[in-house]
Amino acid sequence: MSNRDRIDINSYVKVLQTLGRFYILPRLQFIYTERNEPQLLFLGSPSLRSFRASRSLMSGNADHLHAFVDLLPSTAPKTQALHTTFPLWERCLRAIQRMPELRFLCIDAGDFDNRQSLSADFLTNFASRQILRRLWLHGKISIVPPLSSGVPVSIFHTLALLSLTTLNETSIAEYTPLFHVGKFPSLQKIIIRLVDDHTPGRSPSPTKLWRDFFKHLRSATTNSLSAMTVQITGSIASQVSFEDIPDLQTFSFDGFRTNLFHSLSAANVLRMFACWPGLTRLQISGVDQVTIGFSLLVDIARQFPLLEDLEIQINCQAFPGVDDVPILQHDLDTLTLSPLHLKYHITLARCIDRVFPKLVVLSISGSAEFLKSGVGKEVQEIYEGLQSARKDQRKRDQASISSTSH
Repeated sequence: MSNRDRIDINSYVKVLQTLGRFYILPRLQFIYTERNEPQLLFLGSPSLRSFRASRSLMSGNADHLHAFVDLLPSTAPKTQALHTTFPLWERCLRAIQRMPELRFLCIDAGDFDNRQSLSADFLTNFASRQILRRLWLHGKISIVPPLSSGVPVSIFHTLALLSLTTLNETSIAEYTPLFHVGKFPSLQKIIIRLVDDHTPGRSPSPTKLWRDFFKHLRSATTNSLSAMTVQITGSIASQVSFEDIPDLQTFSFDGFRTNLFHSLSAANVLRMFACWPGLTRLQISGVDQVTIGFSLLVDIARQFPLLEDLEIQINCQAFPGVDDVPILQHDLDTLTLSPLHLKYHITLARCIDRVFPKLVVLSISGSAEFLKSGVGKEVQEIYEGLQSARKDQRKRDQASISSTSH
């Protein structure tokens, strides 16, 4: 709609005065907007269930959007899904607090200079905490610690998914206070994607910050929490050791994905499986120091039959002979492997085939130089050839049995 095509705001007012109400479309249930328009103020309705604003609105003025959100508790009290993509004024946060039917809430503050702060009051007086199921906190957001230990704990009884994501330098310490004042007994999955801002030698250390985070996360959740993703990006990642985060080992994960660790050993991985025997997905990437070899994959295949998806790095400096690798029947579906110091790629493909014969997806990853060499692609092609040959042989065997039976 161009400027000359826009209806004057007074026209909306006259229509509503004639109708004797504050909204034009009483049955409107869903709104998605890419513009900050005053006409939006007349679209709130008792039937509205979902409101979403485009990320493109982050770059401009959002005064009408703020006014619309501010009115939602009175104009659309049954709204169940709210996705804001602009820094919220304080009055908007208070309005969101008062919305009693929210199931899905995304507060996306973007990458503006000022960080969006959520206070302990926002959490403790949140009207939908009994029914909220999914909460996304994206962009430059921080949870303000309570001023005193006397702040009441707010229980989010039904929250199943929590996502904390930012494209700016943000420490995990910005989110730890969330678990000081909130309890999440039904939380099933937590996703954390941060650009860390900690440099070596800065206090407090990454180890202390992550240890504190997992300590409070553990006390705020139950064994319902079964899946976790922690991805750190940036030129300097706040990597820690698995042993330095004891509370991490007390969860009951069936899925764990991270690049949080700076080192990885066979003892680390076996400890993970011992702590989380129900693991079906384990993805560990971005490790600087890797000491595990191919023999660990054999141990995993023997001891953990439930595993479906594995991403891991292995050191191939000391590699077994093909005949030393047992022939197993593990049902692993997806394997993403980063082979370091690889010399014998044909041997690697044959060994993978002996241990994991049923892979649907085999992905060989590594440095840009390694991928440019084409070795990874060759490993995948050799593995696919071995799979194809095995299928052909099964057909021959079946045909032979059929012919002899007649």
